[in-house]
Amino acid sequence: PPVKIIRQTVGPAEHKYLTSENIMLQCELSRLDGVAKWYKDGEKVVENERISIEREGTFRSLRVLDAQTTDSGEYLCDVQSDRIVFRVRVEGNET
Repeated sequence: PPVKIIRQTVGPAEHKYLTSENIMLQCELSRLDGVAKWYKDGEKVVENERISIEREGTFRSLRVLDAQTTDSGEYLCDVQSDRIVFRVRVEGNET
């Protein structure tokens, strides 16, 4: 059967973070072998020193360390037969 996203760990509304916080987006798939691809504003996410794509069991996660305002946008987790969108807004930390 096709892989489905069976739940997300955070609600579908906009996710708000302050600069320098860590962003964690996560969803659970219906199968262990499901392959998830992450996109931000339509562009495939590329891992680097701040961005990592993780898999643990049926969970697929996107972690962004030390959030910047440029990390704001629409993130998509795509498993071919299903997808989920996370809207992220990073705001400056008022001190």
